[in-house]
Formats: sequence, C-alpha cells, structure tokens
Amino acid sequence: MVPLEVKSKFNAEFRRLSIDPSSIKSFEDLYNILERVHGLYNVKFVIQYVDPKENTLLPINNDKNCERALSVATNPLRILIQLKGESYGELRGYKAPNAVFMRKKPAELVRSIGSEKPKPGHQSITLLDDFHKVSSIIDDGTVPECMRR
Repeated sequence: MVPLEVKSKFNAEFRRLSIDPSSIKSFEDLYNILERVHGLYNVKFVIQYVDPKENTLLPINNDKNCERALSVATNPLRILIQLKGESYGELRGYKAPNAVFMRKKPAELVRSIGSEKPKPGHQSITLLDDFHKVSSIIDDGTVPECMRR
C-alpha cells in the first residue's frame, strides 16, 4: 500500500512521518506511534485531524474515527495533538458553528489553534469516555424520569 504522509503538531513542535495505513489496525496503534514520535509517555492527550472534505477539526478517539481519518486523508494527513482537557474540541465543541473554519485552509486551521479565545457561555460537547465515567456514578433512581433515556 502507498505510504501516507503525516504531519503532526503538538504545541509549537511539528513532526513529519510516513506510515503505512494498513499497519494501523486500531486507534491504539496510532496513539502509540504519536506518543513515541512526540515523546508523550505517561501524558494523556487528544488526537484531532483536519477533515479535507469539510475543512473541520475532528477527533480521533476510537477505532471508527481512526479508520475514517486514514481513509479520507490526503497527503499529508494533518494531525493536531493537545493535552487532554486543553483541546480545542473539548473547549469549543467539535464541529462548532464558526465561520472562521470555512474561510481557512487546513494548514491555517491547525496553525491557528490556541490563538482564539473561547466565547463566554459556550457549552462544549465532551468526549464520550468522559460521559461514561459520570453516568456510572449517577444512580438512575436519583435522576427524574423525564430526564432518563
């Protein structure tokens, strides 16, 4: 298979690498590669990529998202790595309605992360793994029936 060029950014540090998409079987494989390349051992981080079709920043947090990112990727696949809790998606919400995204090219989009301040009062959509931690704590007997699924 044709190797895929990957350009990843963590803080102000850019790394370029070439990977064989068929060698990445799961999200963990990609996570481990990026962890090794950026030296982020024992550090929780979030992986996001620029979708070339919609020009939006999307998360890679499970096998399905990883497979989609690799299948729609154009050379290079642009990946943004941010510390968990500080990521753009966690603060602003993934696919947040923002006209700025529509005007920016993928490279400009990745470069601009961190330069914009979140708007007050904006509710973000958290990642699903955080939801499960909270839902396991709450007893469904304490939640009003009208708010249950």
